[in-house]
Amino acid sequence: MIQTHGFDERQFQPSGAFPTAFAAQELAAVAFLVLQVEDCDIGWHEEGACQVAGYEAAVQQLAAEGLVDPDRVGVVGFSHTCYSVMEALTTSTLHFKAASITDGINNGYLQYMTEADNAGNLIARAEDATIGALPFGAGLQQWLSRSPEFNMNKVETPLQVVARGLSGTNVLFMWEPYAALRYLKKPVDLIILNSDEHVLTNPAARVASQGGTVDWFRFWLKSEEDPDPAKAEQYARWRELRKLQEQNQSNARTK
Repeated sequence: MIQTHGFDERQFQPSGAFPTAFAAQELAAVAFLVLQVEDCDIGWHEEGACQVAGYEAAVQQLAAEGLVDPDRVGVVGFSHTCYSVMEALTTSTLHFKAASITDGINNGYLQYMTEADNAGNLIARAEDATIGALPFGAGLQQWLSRSPEFNMNKVETPLQVVARGLSGTNVLFMWEPYAALRYLKKPVDLIILNSDEHVLTNPAARVASQGGTVDWFRFWLKSEEDPDPAKAEQYARWRELRKLQEQNQSNARTK
């Protein structure tokens, strides 16, 4: 498992840098190896390529040491590194078994437009720098090439999309990757947390977020399910996604 945001070698972080989405200790308790990686510079034109190269090098090294199976790697992003995960899913040579993104930047067109005039256009300015152009006129061609959301047809990994739920705008913030994969008939699940916090402090919200991460990756990487009857509907939904994934893989092999 790759956790993608907030590594600090000076701090003891049992779950990871944040209690939202990251669940390193919990994943380790069910026999996952978890790697917390360092961030590349934010807003740099080559930020996405830098992050992806780091993930690829890490998996290659750990596989060479016999510590991981390169065909069973998951990746989880939160906040700014939702973009890093989406960049990896659309450009990396790694074949991630499953991925999850929670409440963050994805460098998508819908997100760019819905954030107009928010916080001094902070998100738009960061995305302009990362993509290298504004999404208008000639710059739109660069967005078509570099924005993950315009390249969702390349995603072959089941994706969990998690949004905050107390404000409709927060769901819209995470809507584009979910909607794109739905249109493309690829396995994607949308989870809405009963919270309006970015960095979660409410214990119940943390359990839902971190527990959801553990359940999602156990299901896809280890074919394991929590026997809790309260989660029966969740697993029924995910089994249908697994059938869809298997069908897509079968179709790809016969082309």
